[in-house]
Amino acid sequence: MNSRLLFASFLSVGLLFCSCEKRYKYVEKVRETDVFGNVSTKQEEPVTIKAATDTAAYISAYTKFSAAKGTYQNLSERGMPYLKKPLSFKLYDPNGNDITDIDFVTKSEKEQKIDEIVSKIGK
Repeated sequence: MNSRLLFASFLSVGLLFCSCEKRYKYVEKVRETDVFGNVSTKQEEPVTIKAATDTAAYISAYTKFSAAKGTYQNLSERGMPYLKKPLSFKLYDPNGNDITDIDFVTKSEKEQKIDEIVSKIGK
């Protein structure tokens, strides 16, 4: 009987953790240059971010964006022809609401730390 109770407890905890994760959509806006030198702005295909909270989703989205900017900058400095320049991003919650401008107490601190870490990569 105790093993059934223990199994039910583990199952309940597992379901609780699974149900806490929500799906967000990250969409990056880029400037793209084709082989003829024509420049256009477009939105990339949405990428799913799984997170428990809007804040956690924003931090993941900002990390993706900062990494994309860092990659572009590093490749540009090395003279490599990288054709997509990240301009901005949008983050949508599971209901499709734009939460890109979400505000939380440590937002600027987190963004600064992420940018600092990304700037050290590839140097």
